[in-house]
Amino acid sequence: MFFEYLDVVTNPFPPSDNSPSNCDVFHIGRIYGFHVFYAPLFGKVIISDSEFRKRILSNKENFEKICAPELGPCGAPPIADKGFTHFGIFPTSECNLKCVYCYARGGESKKILNFEILKKAVEFLNENNSVEKVSVFFHGGGEPTIQFELLKKIKKYVDEELKAEKIFSLQTNGVFSNETRNWIQKNINHVTVSCDGPPYIQDFQRPLRNGGKSSVFVENTIRFFVENFIDINVETVISKFSNERQAEILEYFHKLGVNNVKFNPISERGRCLCSPTEFSTSPGMLSFFKNLLKSMELADIYDVKLAFTGSLDFCKVASCVVASRAFIITPDGFVSPCISVPSRDAEYNELIFGFFDKKENKIKINQKKLEFLQKRTVQNIPKCQNCFMKWHCAGGCAISACLMHGRDIYSPYEGYCRWIRKVGRSVLVYKIKKDLLKTHPFIEEKNGQIIYRGVFNEFELKEFPAKGKEGGSLLEVDVDKLELLTKKIEEQNPRVLLLSFKISKKYLTRETGRKIESFLKSLKEKRVSFVVAKPLPKCLFGEDYQRIIAQFKIPKGCEECIWLYILKDGSFHICGTDKTIPQSKFRSRKDIVEVFKKYNAKPTALFCEECVYKLRGNCAGLCKQMVF
Repeated sequence: MFFEYLDVVTNPFPPSDNSPSNCDVFHIGRIYGFHVFYAPLFGKVIISDSEFRKRILSNKENFEKICAPELGPCGAPPIADKGFTHFGIFPTSECNLKCVYCYARGGESKKILNFEILKKAVEFLNENNSVEKVSVFFHGGGEPTIQFELLKKIKKYVDEELKAEKIFSLQTNGVFSNETRNWIQKNINHVTVSCDGPPYIQDFQRPLRNGGKSSVFVENTIRFFVENFIDINVETVISKFSNERQAEILEYFHKLGVNNVKFNPISERGRCLCSPTEFSTSPGMLSFFKNLLKSMELADIYDVKLAFTGSLDFCKVASCVVASRAFIITPDGFVSPCISVPSRDAEYNELIFGFFDKKENKIKINQKKLEFLQKRTVQNIPKCQNCFMKWHCAGGCAISACLMHGRDIYSPYEGYCRWIRKVGRSVLVYKIKKDLLKTHPFIEEKNGQIIYRGVFNEFELKEFPAKGKEGGSLLEVDVDKLELLTKKIEEQNPRVLLLSFKISKKYLTRETGRKIESFLKSLKEKRVSFVVAKPLPKCLFGEDYQRIIAQFKIPKGCEECIWLYILKDGSFHICGTDKTIPQSKFRSRKDIVEVFKKYNAKPTALFCEECVYKLRGNCAGLCKQMVF
């Protein structure tokens, strides 16, 4: 019996004495002849042989008996807090942009939150909330900063009067004055900027209210926040027009220095229904999905965190703040748990559970309705119970997954479910190929071209410097010419740079190691995306070796080298040997490594054989192909 596993969930539920006996183990298909199981509460994906599958499917309790000693404890869904953990404030429905797809029709009304209502909301929370820590966020169907004096007044009051530890966040379009920008820097803990990408997309999809271009303002805002180390996310809405340009959008944000990006397809409601164009229409979900997978892989190369619906970043019991104990006050004084309900006039006012009563001068809550909304956790949605994505999707957005399709909030739309499962399965396949079986990426030679082939992407590599930035560049660097190349690389800045080094024996010194580290650090600072293709010996870095190879993702030895095998004419040709493995029979990098070790006994330079690091097994040595 055989099985291997991989950690895939960044943030699973913590272990608990309340861990369920059946830890939700799902068989989701096969890859390269292996069976694939997913155990989300363990945070792991497992590949196995048929015997393992037979034993697990015959009795789920066998899973814990066989795997628990290796996988560690099973996580358990947390018991929900009884109070409100999120306090949302929508200062206004006014907006200085006129986004072509705006779900809230921002700027078409002039509603402004009455400060006295805000004070009553704080009073209500102080009297009815026992939560020690509250996330306070400014959001809304309009732009929160457009009522700047009110925003400052609200923030100061909440900071002083709300009886809880507070973290402040802001969702903004990024179009505001330097004064506002400086205030945000000093008063807000986390900022999310809405931006749809390069100017030719941003200016068409998110123009100024007067029809002018917004991109220059937003780009300056993003640069300011990045340069001042402000915790910033960028949220991007993908339209039919921008869908095929996802890679370019991601590259644009990467070059700006953004490390956290989220892609969402247009939600077809609000303004986009009035005059649909390719800028205001949602892409087909299959087309969005195909490009999203390519973007996910490219984000890994860029070292950018790309969030999207269906990602496996963490486990959750609720899809959003609807069931996560949110108290959101709208500009017209109504209370909702949903950021997509900007006012009482919204389409989905069944998500409103309270309001400001002018006669009684207080916030009044429909307790029965509140409890109905707060119970919308995945454990209470019948359709979700046998789905392997249940702890990531958690029933989906109450509006997008349910209400837009004429369903109640406890009945997700089947089309949405199929799409989420497709995304989740593809993410697992990606992680298996890249991090568990390690079959990808690899090099292919085809029709005289060299191709860097990932799981979902392929980049034609041309010798540096190459014309155009759509593909990638191939560069072998003499270590004594590093400083001369840095500026040229920055100017070329290819989408992917496959990098390796040529080193002679006399350069195997710590001084050379420091130069290489400085060179790679400079490329990262200039937002050049590179992949170090071949391993570097420990003698270059000494005690800093582990830190440097982790920081720059340098292969540790021949087993991790990108050039270990090359696909030609349907077979993988193994480095330093005359051996090949047909592509149809290739299941794991281990298959290649076994052949490589058997038939290429001495792949490293002869002078490495006398090195103390090599003799002690602390270094694989310098590849003899890198010596000049």
